[in-house]
Amino acid sequence: MRIIRNIGFPVAFNNNDEVWIEHSDKTLNTPLMFPAIMSINEIFMAKRAQCYLYEHCKKHGGYLVGDECMTNPWVRAKNGAVCYFSNMWKMWGLEKISINIK
Repeated sequence: MRIIRNIGFPVAFNNNDEVWIEHSDKTLNTPLMFPAIMSINEIFMAKRAQCYLYEHCKKHGGYLVGDECMTNPWVRAKNGAVCYFSNMWKMWGLEKISINIK
């Protein structure tokens, strides 16, 4: 329960990429960081290069999205762009990491 009080109820997406978050504030420390973590995990496992939050950020997130979100979202952190993905990437000190996914 302490985790839920701190970061909120787990994120829920519908088919329109609308997101519901309970008991969290507007900071980057929300349940939306979990899809960002999953994106990073899949990048390191060479399963995909796209951020899971692309459609959400594009439609509802209030962040400027670009092609890099679909092909190499780690570039956002290097360029200083703020989003859930880049926040996690920076938190783990990965800004200098370059990845080549084929």
